[in-house]
Amino acid sequence: MAFRNIASILVAAFGLVIAGSAIAANSSGQPTGATSSIPVTGAFNTPALTYNSFSGTCSQAAFSLNATAVQAANGTIDITGNTTLNGLAFDTFAFQLTNGPQTFATTFARTFTPPPPASSTYTFVFNSGVRQAGNFLGTSVTTITCTGGVISATNNFVAAGAVPTLSEWSLILLALMLAGAGVYAFRRQNARRS
Repeated sequence: MAFRNIASILVAAFGLVIAGSAIAANSSGQPTGATSSIPVTGAFNTPALTYNSFSGTCSQAAFSLNATAVQAANGTIDITGNTTLNGLAFDTFAFQLTNGPQTFATTFARTFTPPPPASSTYTFVFNSGVRQAGNFLGTSVTTITCTGGVISATNNFVAAGAVPTLSEWSLILLALMLAGAGVYAFRRQNARRS
């Protein structure tokens, strides 16, 4: 009886290791090791999240790309994103980064379930939307290209566009134009009645 319990525990533990390996196989730029604080330089939060120093491997069945991440945003940021394989939607991901600004080692990886890409030449893109306290800061776009089994990658942070607003002087000018149009319409209508 004790043997069956031990065997059951071993099978369950082995299943967790296998499941853990499958989960670890798909990584989307979250920390994989220790993080290091960095001094804040340049504009606050810009760019909020970038990746560099890429190295890895790829095949028709999978890819794994190591990188260094730089979180320039102070405090906590939330990442929600999607991926594409050769321009077609593939999957989604989400994670949170705390203690910014910081740098950390990370991995981008996917294991393709059947059917895999048609060949070992494909483009896989991670679109990582960055939010802080509900405010959209921009998107970190990591493009991974596998060409005949040779991997390369680039990253670009696309900052959120500024929301156009009217200045105080623009509002005064708009009010004067509307008042002038009203006076003109009023005089024109009174001229017809006379």
